[in-house]
Amino acid sequence: MTINNIDTNGIGAPPDQGFLSNAIPQRSRNESAASQANSRELRRQLDEVQRERDQLKEEMVRIGRARLLATQKGGKNSTRARRVETYTAADHANINEAKNFLQDHLFPSIKMWPKNWEKWHNNSKSICRRIMAKVEVPHSMTEEGYWTLTIAPEMNDKLCALRANVKEAMRKQCEDDLKNDIEILINNGTILDGIRSIIETGELSYDDVEIFLRFLDKYASLCYGKIAIKKYLRTNRNKTLLDLLTVQDIAFAILNYENSIDKWTENWRKKNNVTEEADASPATLRYHKTGCRIPAFQDGWTEDGRVYFKKVCAELTVIKTSDVWNSIQVHWGTYTENYHSTSYQCTSTDTLPTVEDVDDANCIISLPGEV
Repeated sequence: MTINNIDTNGIGAPPDQGFLSNAIPQRSRNESAASQANSRELRRQLDEVQRERDQLKEEMVRIGRARLLATQKGGKNSTRARRVETYTAADHANINEAKNFLQDHLFPSIKMWPKNWEKWHNNSKSICRRIMAKVEVPHSMTEEGYWTLTIAPEMNDKLCALRANVKEAMRKQCEDDLKNDIEILINNGTILDGIRSIIETGELSYDDVEIFLRFLDKYASLCYGKIAIKKYLRTNRNKTLLDLLTVQDIAFAILNYENSIDKWTENWRKKNNVTEEADASPATLRYHKTGCRIPAFQDGWTEDGRVYFKKVCAELTVIKTSDVWNSIQVHWGTYTENYHSTSYQCTSTDTLPTVEDVDDANCIISLPGEV
């Protein structure tokens, strides 16, 4: 039987040729877009590989220069100059960040650094790990390698500069005191002897502590400098210099002053043609090594100096946590009224800062505010 008519609903109708002709170009366009996306991804990966290759080349050049530097002889200035030549732009950015952290946070809290602070330690509270948390380690180097080759030497230079600045400022202040015939040392040449004897009696008058207050004002304050102190007092109107100074600040100033006062006095007398006593022996440094080359990363303090520093810190901690310090703060108000054009009265009842903990063996330090 022959069917002459086609179902009007399209049942059994032949395929739509237009639909097939539209589907083929659409599939081609999808494949082309996928191909372009793959090409872009491959190009991105290639660029990333090239960047890593360039970084590796820079690191290899720097490591080669560092090894060559280690075999070359010369003074510390020439050695430092050759070392800086090996740094990349990223290194300089990391070094600046680490130096700022050292100056603003570590040095104000820790004045006497452990002997092996430059060694790598895994404890998160060690000096090296605290500093390395502030830098971005290059992909081709480990934290320990980057610390040893780059960061530690630069931190040593910054630390030496900070110490030298404090000592030089104290020397100039001492010369001014000698010029004006002002005596700071009392009771056989130690700063705290007068305070020790007063603590035993339990009563402090202004005259008893005026010399000590002047030492804090003129010498211990040099651990920060005038600009930093003014900024602190502007932002902390209810506090004074005594709130800013930590136990380690005062102990470090005492150590430097008592160590160098004889030498500073001798040099000032020679410079100003002041007659020495006939039987006077040449002045020497009390707690610092002389006549020898100080090893890298060492500060030159003798073992006696380190022991004395810890002893002074312990005594100052007792003083700062006793009623004696409250009396000293009251007398500080009188001192500033007498000698400062602007004075601030302390109304804060916050706990006073005490000595920060240092674990010499593992180079672990505890900063203010940490438990």
